[in-house]
Amino acid sequence: VPAGYVPSLAKVYKEEIVPQLMKQFGYSSVMQCPKLVKITINQGVGDATADKKLVDVAQQELTAITGCPLFASVTPGILTSGQEEEVRRASPHH
Repeated sequence: VPAGYVPSLAKVYKEEIVPQLMKQFGYSSVMQCPKLVKITINQGVGDATADKKLVDVAQQELTAITGCPLFASVTPGILTSGQEEEVRRASPHH
């Protein structure tokens, strides 16, 4: 992730949603607004055991949705051990 990068959702939240929340609920301080702490995105890839390309497609889709290439976790038992190892190596969180 480049230095100074701000995720688009965080930017929209700070610039558009927080002011709306402050107006709607009469908050006098930005600190009264709820914070975005963690956003989790899940995607099922049911046939991934039979076709490794499905894992690659799923990773590409999640990268397009989130704007960053990551694959934080995979439910055990869905992928073969070789595929799980590939996902672990590709993930910035492992």
